[in-house]
Order: sequence, then structure tokens, then C-alpha cells
Amino acid sequence: MSLTIICSVCGKKRYVKNRKKKPRYCSQKCYWSTLNGKIPPNKNKTTILCAQCGEKKSISPSAVRIKNFCNIECRSAYYRVAYAGSGHPQYKGNKPTAPCKQCGAPRSEWKSKQRGKYFCSTRCSAIWTGKRHRGKNHHRYKGGPKAEKLRRLSNPRNLINHRMSKLVRATMKRHLGSSNKAGKSWTEIFGYPIDELFQRLQATMPEGYTWEDFRSGKLHIDHIRAVSRFNFSSIEDPEFKRCWALKNLQLLPWLENIRKWNHTPRQWAAMKRVSA
Repeated sequence: MSLTIICSVCGKKRYVKNRKKKPRYCSQKCYWSTLNGKIPPNKNKTTILCAQCGEKKSISPSAVRIKNFCNIECRSAYYRVAYAGSGHPQYKGNKPTAPCKQCGAPRSEWKSKQRGKYFCSTRCSAIWTGKRHRGKNHHRYKGGPKAEKLRRLSNPRNLINHRMSKLVRATMKRHLGSSNKAGKSWTEIFGYPIDELFQRLQATMPEGYTWEDFRSGKLHIDHIRAVSRFNFSSIEDPEFKRCWALKNLQLLPWLENIRKWNHTPRQWAAMKRVSA
């Protein structure tokens, strides 16, 4: 709600918002005219010349500076020219130049930011790093893919997983015509984890042999009942899973595994008694 007041000096009407104390004047000019002998504020202004365009302007004495301007545009235009390059109070000279380590092109960089920056672009940095930090020259080089494979296969569980994968694929290709496992691992197909297989093979390891012999090929994963004595048509066939069941797997020296071939356990035991 607004109120209508009449100035007590000039008689003008003024609309103001509703407030507790009703104003008596329409402006500051009318208010200061009622004060006897007192100078209204901002009345004693000083005339200055704009340092950019030369235009005259009246301002308060407290606003006078060494450089005075009529507006913000003139101030920006003046300092943009006056403080450019060597005119700036914090000017330290041009950036020092140094050649790029890859292409030799000059590059400008402040000394405080030159640490570790020796290239004119990220492309030059990538080319230089790729040439000198490749292969044996890399600070993290550990022997390449072959050495990494040997380190990985030094763990018996990883080695068993690797050998089982190869054996399963070879069996499928020989008896089913394809080694496609439909995206399944051998642990998903047979239903037992690698830890159980590790314990089973550890229990059947011949006396005097170690996992190092298994890694070097002196020990083979053998089927007690040979694969050829099972009749299966797919990886989901129960016969295929019985062929690769834990009870049907054991560790056997490679020469005995070759001699055993596809004989049954009874036939193999009889052959061993005869050879003994």
C-alpha cells in the first residue's frame, strides 16, 4: 500500500510505500534547503579531465585520483595501452625461448614453468617418449610378454587353469569338432572351482615330484578312465562332465601317461606288474 505525501518545501506530491515514519520532503534537495548555513553534500564538486578522451567531468574531491576518467570504458582503454608489455609495473621481459627436444622448433615458457616441459606440443612429447621409453628402455620393463607369462604361470593355480583350458579345448576339437565353449569357462562347465582341483592334484602327485616338475612338463594331468572310453555329444552331456570329474583326474609322469594310453585302471595295473 502506498501513501501520498505533499512536500513541505515545494508542495509537490510524492507516492511512497507505507512506513512507520511519514516523510516530509519529496527529495534530498528540499531537505537540505531547510538546514540553515549548512552546505549540502556533493555540492562542492571538482572538475577533472579524463585521461583517455580529455572530456571534463565533475566529481567529488574524495574521488580524485592520479589518473581520472569519465567512465569505465575510458579507464579500460587507457590501461589496456599504458600497461601493455613493458609498460606494466610487473613486466619481467619476454618469455625465454628454448628448442623443442623432438622437432627443434622454438618454444616460449617462463623459467618457473620450464621444469619437465621440453616440447612444443603434446604430439612431440608422445613421439619422443615413445621412441626412448619403449621395450627394454622403459623404466618398468620386466622382460616383456613372455616373462609376464612365465611369472603368471609360476603360480600352480594359474598353471593348472592354463593347462585345463588347453586340454578341454583340445578334447572338444578332437571329439566334438569345435572348441567353442559358448563363453563359459571350464569351471562353469564342470561345476567345481580351481581350488578343489588343486587339492585333488596335490593329493595324487607322485612321490618325489613337485609343482616345478608339473610346470616343466614332467607331470601330466591324466584321466584315470581315458577320454576315448566316454561317449558324449556336447559339453552339457553328463558323460562329458563325468569324464572331467575330480575323481577321474590325477597327476602322472609324462612317460607313464604316454604308455598308459587308453587302458583301463585294471589293464594299466597289470601292465605295470608285468613290466616290474
